[in-house]
Amino acid sequence: MKWKNIKKKEKAEKNPKVKKVSRKKSTTFVSVSFIALLVFSGVAVVRSNVMASNMSETIKKVEKLEKQEKPQETKEIDIVSLSHYVKGFVKDYITYDSEEKDTDKRFKRLSSYVSFDAGELDEGIKGKYKRTLKSVELSEVEESKDSLLAHVTISYEEKLEKKTFQKNEVLVLPIVEDKGLYAIVSRPYVLALEMPKGKTDPLETVKKPLDVEAKERKKMETFLMLFFGKYAEGKKEELSLLMKEPVLTTGQFKFKELEKGSLNFFETKEKDLQGVQVSVVFEDKETKVTHTENFTLWIGETENSQFIYTFKHYFTESRE
Repeated sequence: MKWKNIKKKEKAEKNPKVKKVSRKKSTTFVSVSFIALLVFSGVAVVRSNVMASNMSETIKKVEKLEKQEKPQETKEIDIVSLSHYVKGFVKDYITYDSEEKDTDKRFKRLSSYVSFDAGELDEGIKGKYKRTLKSVELSEVEESKDSLLAHVTISYEEKLEKKTFQKNEVLVLPIVEDKGLYAIVSRPYVLALEMPKGKTDPLETVKKPLDVEAKERKKMETFLMLFFGKYAEGKKEELSLLMKEPVLTTGQFKFKELEKGSLNFFETKEKDLQGVQVSVVFEDKETKVTHTENFTLWIGETENSQFIYTFKHYFTESRE
């Protein structure tokens, strides 16, 4: 038996083919990748700016809250020096003797306390008259927007001819303090003893008063004379018909007149209210001694008359 030699055929190995990519496709891929990278970078920058902005806003809010929570520093009032100043003024203001030869000395002393013309404190005293201070006490200091209101409880004796009177009242002094120095910035005024006090803003008279027709001015003067007559009497029931919040006086004075040329009108934020500033002269019922006080009123019209909605004891244009 013959054996045949069988040769196994070997398969030829195939070489791997390299896939060719066209230049166009390559360029497109690179461009898309570059654009994607730019978009990603842009988004990252925007997010970074937003986060920075939010952080900045947060910091500002925290700082604002810290400022709000931080208690505001308030300037303490030196009661000792203020009391000494007040007592010195009241002594010179209340003490009076018609037989004193040089009456100008009194006004010179008073001028060292006030920032306005001391002549405004002239009381029109006539005849033989003497006033002696018995006691003075700084009972309260009220802080208003532009001044300190020193409430001084005083007791004094008046002698007119052969008559003697004992008086007790509260004298209010509007005072401004600057670097430890004090000055009275407007006329003192008198209130009933142990009476709640309202807010006041001692300011100068209106700089540009409104021009008002003679008829309207006369109407306002008539109402003011009626009102201040009732105000001087100090009767709450009657004042309630003329003003929103009645302010009571001692009743020892009577209305004498509106100071000549002192009535001024000014524009208010409220269309239905008229602003009025006026100085009023009052006369002591017993001694006939006069004094002048300043007022600012916000007045509205009613069916039959007028009504005072806001009452302040100084010249001001602010209702606050």
